[in-house]
Amino acid sequence: DGDILWFLIILVTMIVSYAQMFYTLLIPSSCASKDASEDVQCTQSEYYLKVYTILLGDFGLFDRNNFKTFFSVLLIVIFTFMVVVVLLNVLIAIVSDSYEKCLIRSQNLFGRARVMLLAELVSFQDLLRRNTTDSS
Repeated sequence: DGDILWFLIILVTMIVSYAQMFYTLLIPSSCASKDASEDVQCTQSEYYLKVYTILLGDFGLFDRNNFKTFFSVLLIVIFTFMVVVVLLNVLIAIVSDSYEKCLIRSQNLFGRARVMLLAELVSFQDLLRRNTTDSS
């Protein structure tokens, strides 16, 4: 129940933190001038979008020339491994666990429904027996 909420909190935290790291490391030096403030590459929201597209498997918004330092390359490798591989496997595990819990719960509800139906049939049977013995 709350597992998906915690997963989403961790996912959003990682997206925001990695977007901030990429913005700090990869912002072009041309963004320092005042007239570049309207440039799309100089906005922080653009890096949030770039990190989100990496999560979806599209590296098109990042150019290989952007990663000039070893740390920036290491950062993108860690991000893709942590978010894309580990967190999505965690999501699959959470969904599988929730499905298993629902399956067990449905079997219990099915058993309860059968008992209720059996009790109803027995009460109808007793009612019909009483009516036939009263009329005879």
